[in-house]
Amino acid sequence: MTPPRFITRSLARARRSPLARKFVNGLMWLTFGAAPSRAAALLATVLVARILGSETYGELTLARSTVNAFVTVATFGMGRAAAKFVAELLVTDKERVGRIIGLNLVSSLVTSALAAIFFFFFADYLCTSVISAPHLVFQVRLCAPLLVLTALVGAQVGVLTGFQAYREIALGASISGFLMIPFYALGARYGGLTGATLGFTTGTLWNFLCNSFYLGRLFRKHGVRGRFIGCWRETPVLWNFCLPSTLLSLLMSGATWVITICLAREPNGSSELGIFDAARQIQTAILYLPTLAANIVVPMLSELNASRDVLRYTKTLRVNIAMNACFTGALASLGIVCSRVIMRAFGAGFDGGADVLCALVATSVVMSVANVYASALTALGALWSRFFYTLAWSGTAILGTLAFSLVRSGAFAVALAMLLAYVVQTIGFALRVRALLRVRAEDIQRL
Repeated sequence: MTPPRFITRSLARARRSPLARKFVNGLMWLTFGAAPSRAAALLATVLVARILGSETYGELTLARSTVNAFVTVATFGMGRAAAKFVAELLVTDKERVGRIIGLNLVSSLVTSALAAIFFFFFADYLCTSVISAPHLVFQVRLCAPLLVLTALVGAQVGVLTGFQAYREIALGASISGFLMIPFYALGARYGGLTGATLGFTTGTLWNFLCNSFYLGRLFRKHGVRGRFIGCWRETPVLWNFCLPSTLLSLLMSGATWVITICLAREPNGSSELGIFDAARQIQTAILYLPTLAANIVVPMLSELNASRDVLRYTKTLRVNIAMNACFTGALASLGIVCSRVIMRAFGAGFDGGADVLCALVATSVVMSVANVYASALTALGALWSRFFYTLAWSGTAILGTLAFSLVRSGAFAVALAMLLAYVVQTIGFALRVRALLRVRAEDIQRL
C-alpha cells in the first residue's frame, strides 16, 4: 500500500533538512536508548508500591516530594542555562563555554550543599510543623545526599544537552535505571522506607558517575575545558537567566508540595497520596517521549535564535507542537480505556484510582504542548515571561484544588486542578511566544 503523497513529501523534505536530521537523530537516541530507563523506573515503582503498600508508599512519596521542593533551589536553574549557552557558543566562543560549564558545576555544588545542610538540620521542623509527619524525620534527613546528587545530575544533563550529546544522555540514564531496580526493590523489601530511600539514592549516584565519564570524553572531543577559575565572569547569566528559571521552578515545585501536604492531611491522606503518585507515574511515562522532544528543541531553537532565523524557528516550533499533541493524545486515549487495569497493577488499595488516572493522562496532552512553548521561551531568553505564567499556574493549581475538594475530596480533586492549571499556563505561553516572534520579525525587517 502506497502512503499518501503529503506523507512522502514531508519525509522527503525532512531528509533534505539538516535541522530535521539532527532532531530525528537526537530523538531516536533518547527514545530507544533511554526509554528502557523509564521502563525500569516504572517497574521499580510498581515493585516498591506492591512491597510497601499504598499507605507506606504514600509516606515515601511525601518524603521525596519534600526533597524535590529543595532541589529547585539547589540547582539554581544552571541546567537550563548550560543547555542554551553551550549550544549557542560552542562553535564561536569555546573559552566562554568552558567558563559557563565551570559556573554551572560550581554553583550547582555550592547551592545544593547549602540546601542539603539546611534540609538536614530543619528536617525536624519540616516534618513536625509543616507536613505533620514527625515519624518521617529520619527518612527526610536520609534524603539530604539525594538532594545534592539530583542537583549535580541536573547540571550535568544541561551541559550534555548543550553539546547535543543525546546518545550519552540515553546511555547514562539507561545504565542507572536498570541498576536502580535491584537496589530500590530489595531495599524496600528488606529495609522498608529506609531501604527504599537508600536504593533510590544509589540509582541517582550511578547516573552521576555515568554522566561524569561521558562529559570527560566530550570535553576532549570538542577541545573544551571546564574553567572553574574565572568562571564568575559569567555571573550575569545567573541573574538574567538562572534567577527567573529558579523562581519559576520554585513556584511549580512549591505549589506541588503545598498540594501534596493538603492531600496528605485529609482523612486517609496517605492512601490518596499513594494513588495520586502511582497515577502520576503513568502520566510521566506517557510524557516521556514528548519531554525528550521538547528538551531536544531547546538547543536547536537556541541556534536558530542566535542566527535570527524567525521563519525556521516558527516552523520548528509548530512541527513539534503537532507531534507532541498527536503522540500524547493517542497514548492518553489508551490510558483512559485501560485505566482500571493499569491501577490494579499497583496492588491492593490502588484500584479505586481509575478516575484519577483518567484526569492525569488527559492533562498530559496539555502538558506536552506547554513543554514545547516553554522550550521556545527558554531559547528566546524570555525566562521572566515563563515565571509570570508559571505564577498563574501555581495559583490556579492551589485554588483549583481547594475549590474542587469542596465537591469531591482526595486525589481526584488534585488531578482536576492540575488539568485546569496547565490549560491556563499553555494559553499564556502560546500568546507570549507569538508576541515575541512578531516583534523579532519586525526588528529583522527594519534591519
